[in-house]
Amino acid sequence: MSTVHPEYGHYPAGIIPEALFDNVTSEIADYLVSFSVEDRPSGSATLVTMDSRYGFLTAAHVVDDLYGSRSESIAIIFCGRLHRLLIRKNHLAATCIGPTNENAGPDLAFVEVLDTKALGEIKAVKSFYPFTNPSAPQWETLEPKGATVCFIAGAPAEQSSETGARMTESHILFTTFFCGRAQLSRTYEKDGFDYMVFGSVAGEDGFPQSFGGVSGGGIWHVPFAIDPEKGPSSLTHLPSELIGIAFCQDELCGNTRQITGHGYKAAYSELHRRLMQG
Repeated sequence: MSTVHPEYGHYPAGIIPEALFDNVTSEIADYLVSFSVEDRPSGSATLVTMDSRYGFLTAAHVVDDLYGSRSESIAIIFCGRLHRLLIRKNHLAATCIGPTNENAGPDLAFVEVLDTKALGEIKAVKSFYPFTNPSAPQWETLEPKGATVCFIAGAPAEQSSETGARMTESHILFTTFFCGRAQLSRTYEKDGFDYMVFGSVAGEDGFPQSFGGVSGGGIWHVPFAIDPEKGPSSLTHLPSELIGIAFCQDELCGNTRQITGHGYKAAYSELHRRLMQG
């Protein structure tokens, strides 16, 4: 009996069935949450574990917005049914790097959830991604990275809607969790941080025109595998890899935008170092 090892690589447009993409986006959405403060949308995050801590991996400017409000609590949006989960700010522990002026970065944060009851509610319906170093072994092996299959996940503010008056019991905020393909344009390093710039469709095919609200959301690589003896019919995907954290968008250029995010290497090492320092 012979063993056929899966091949990892790049696949032409059209070869990946829509059903596989549906599976991928459902998997990524399992780690996605968004925030609301004072009944308005306020950024996105990925549920992660870091050094045995459970929390939200997001952008520092999102945390600034959350903590800068007058409200004592932050609303966590985490599932597709009507729900209300408020966590008091003093039951969260934020570790922030940045933000800096002009969207240059660093702009990164980990917010640990100290409220065990709220954490249990989230765990009942969502998963926490193990954010470790290295956390993306397949991504590391593939070249050119511009041809990999990547997604940006978050909750675009323009795709939300609401009923009732804010700050009253009648208010309901409806949020759309978005997960869309994006293509790596370039990577660079600055002051010890690694950055990634992705191109994305904007304003067409269900993509938001503005990615406001997606800040803090995850950037994901999806490895696909194929049995070379069976061909395209054997194509499948392996677990998605968290490779970055989105934090800013460039000006709209036609029907595209450039989205900049932190790479996971410095994000992990710097947050890990600060968490260890207490």
